[in-house]
Amino acid sequence: MALDRLKLIGFGILIGLLCSALILVVANPRQARSGIILPTQISTEITVFVTGEVNNPGTYSLPPSSRIQDAIKKAGGWTARADQTALNLASILSDGQGIYVPAIGEDSPQDPSTERFAPVDNGGKININTATIEMLDDLPGIGPSKAEQIVAYRQNNGAFDTIEDILSVPGIGPTIFEQIQDLITVSPTP
Repeated sequence: MALDRLKLIGFGILIGLLCSALILVVANPRQARSGIILPTQISTEITVFVTGEVNNPGTYSLPPSSRIQDAIKKAGGWTARADQTALNLASILSDGQGIYVPAIGEDSPQDPSTERFAPVDNGGKININTATIEMLDDLPGIGPSKAEQIVAYRQNNGAFDTIEDILSVPGIGPTIFEQIQDLITVSPTP
């Protein structure tokens, strides 16, 4: 009989604990959900294409915030024919960027790191999924800081599906979007 009484007390305590837990979950749902938040996937690398006068042209993965000089080093360094003054070695790279190292005396665009690999004609619009910081900086209302935020957002969250998705970037609100909406795209036009 004493054993049955102990089982009943234990069962009562167990039911009491379960009811208390249920009350806490119902009374504070925000705290209860915090235990099931999954980590977001953050890109730990960017990929760039390096070609022209480098020893090992190709596609390379680098840490975010890498600079053109890092990509050239990863591609085996300059060849003897490379025009080492044609590129801004301090420019921060973006995922999917192409870097072309011209030869000495070669006619090259003003910024060969971006123009050599310009995407299909977008009707003069800037593709916010592939644009460099320098390209984004040319947009009205977007300075170097916001341009860096756009690239960082793109690296951390993936490509923009629509131009309106740029509103998710901190610091870009409806006023700035209104200024740039006719100047940006997310994919090449046919």
